[in-house]
Amino acid sequence: MLLPQPDSCGFHALTMNLVAHDPRQPIEICGFSLPVPSCVIHLYYSAAERRRFTSFLAEGIAEGDTVLLACTREGYEELTQTFELDCTARKERRLLCIEILPDLASSVAKIAQALSAEVRDRRRRIRLLADFGLIAGPEMLFELEALLSSALRGFNVISITQYDGRAFAASATIEQFHTHALAIIGNAVCKENRNYTAPDNYLQTRAASAKA
Repeated sequence: MLLPQPDSCGFHALTMNLVAHDPRQPIEICGFSLPVPSCVIHLYYSAAERRRFTSFLAEGIAEGDTVLLACTREGYEELTQTFELDCTARKERRLLCIEILPDLASSVAKIAQALSAEVRDRRRRIRLLADFGLIAGPEMLFELEALLSSALRGFNVISITQYDGRAFAASATIEQFHTHALAIIGNAVCKENRNYTAPDNYLQTRAASAKA
């Protein structure tokens, strides 16, 4: 298995190949064609479901997108098993990797820093897969999604955030239908919302409602 080496900015790189693409082209996810930018949330309940979107990263590399994987050290080992085997022969293209730590706000800031350092042209299409596993509990879900949404504003990015769904009650899960272009819940639910409210805006509305 290829192992990434950290650089001075705190993120890693694996070499892959690069092909030009049209940054305006939508991306197909689970049979839905999503415009760029869009945000997706994925709650998984098995190891196979957790690896569902490694092909999303591999396809981005083949199409010349900027591709970033953010995950815990444990998640990296699991998520890149299949991905690296599929991409072993590819050269001269970087997969950016950020290690997610318990300080989630700092981790989100590192994601934005990595993209800012890598992407000079804000029209460039970006694919982000951020796997928070069980590190973000139910009390942090809405705040974390809001932090990431705010940090990614201005980037031409399709982001997929994913969590171990066993940590969340059904009520919190259902709320994600309102705040993402696409919500995928295990193998049972896949709900598109073209008119979703961005997570950072939704958090403000939610907080105001709680005080009323």
